[in-house]
Amino acid sequence: MKNEVLAQALQHSINTALSGLRTSSRQRDQFYENALGGYKVKRKLTYGFMMALIILSMLAITTVAFALTHGFGILDFAASHRQNAEVPEAAADDFLHDLKTVDCGHATVVFREAAYDGMTCHLVYDVIPKEKDMLLFDGITDESWYALTHLNWDPANPPADSRTILERWQEGGYASAWEVDFDLSSVDGADYYDVYGSMGSVLDEETGIYTGTMEIPFDSFKAERVLSLYVQLLPLRDIFEEFSYDYDRAEIASLEYTFRANDTVKELRAGSVPIPLPSLGISIDEITVTVLPQELRYRIAYAVTDSAVFHAAFDFVGDGRVLTEFPYLRFVSRDPESDAYTILPEGITHEFSQHTINEEKGLYVQRGTLGRSELLDNYTLAVFKNLHAQPSQPLETITVEMHP
Repeated sequence: MKNEVLAQALQHSINTALSGLRTSSRQRDQFYENALGGYKVKRKLTYGFMMALIILSMLAITTVAFALTHGFGILDFAASHRQNAEVPEAAADDFLHDLKTVDCGHATVVFREAAYDGMTCHLVYDVIPKEKDMLLFDGITDESWYALTHLNWDPANPPADSRTILERWQEGGYASAWEVDFDLSSVDGADYYDVYGSMGSVLDEETGIYTGTMEIPFDSFKAERVLSLYVQLLPLRDIFEEFSYDYDRAEIASLEYTFRANDTVKELRAGSVPIPLPSLGISIDEITVTVLPQELRYRIAYAVTDSAVFHAAFDFVGDGRVLTEFPYLRFVSRDPESDAYTILPEGITHEFSQHTINEEKGLYVQRGTLGRSELLDNYTLAVFKNLHAQPSQPLETITVEMHP
């Protein structure tokens, strides 16, 4: 009876410690079991020992629960390194949480946060090492340690900490190095051949928790998609030897999930296409804007109509050979006083990509996002050769009227 009272007290303390945190009942049960040492505990617990255990459990559980529920999320990554992004706070209201937890052996992978709007799937996952001397990273070891351990940093202003991942390893404290990799196995049972959107990650040096994010954009809207994906932890035999992966000891956390979105979306199209731009040797053949709950997705198709003019405008010499810098098609606003052009804010999805539809015929598609507040009846579309030149001056601009 006394043990039952103590167990109830412990459960109450755990519930109090976890109050306000996004945790599932299964997680709470697991925390409770772990606090008691699992179901295999046979020792008769004294009152004093139990009270000490409650205090320690509350501290440990709160730390773990915070890591699982209050780590960096989709909106944090969406705003990171982006000066021109519109990230509405209300977007998180419809996010999914705690999709799956997988024990891989040396670490636990938590698919912690996800969002799907019918055109993009966002996913955030945590890799929680069971030992703090397990180094988790992505990329290559001569990359910046500061960039790995800080979500928000300005590449234009290098931090005082200039160490590489390898240099941090040489300082000690880590016994094994594991590269974290993400891959999408299939969509609706078929292989996925499109490009990924933005990827990001951050390592909490204090806890050893690695948090990764991935956005998976699709070319068309679909209210329901079944995604099969996985996170792979790949150990290195020798961190000083590049690509010395031990594939036999790789650990994998897989997830198959049916993502659903609101099936009521609006699509706007430019009514004046095709729009010839003879000075650049191209023609704008399609402009489509899909209105989603938290952002706008656009698709712009263009064709090369005069190869000689096109290459004269966009070719350059690099690495001793002639290369083509394909045009950047962006929606802009214009200041009538200064005649300066500003690119309209992007949405949560950090995708700007070009796809070759038919290289022989010179058919291409560019995709990107706009902030939800940029839903307009008329847009100014600009063609840039260089987005980073200052002042920003497009080669051509056109005004297009959008219709349902």
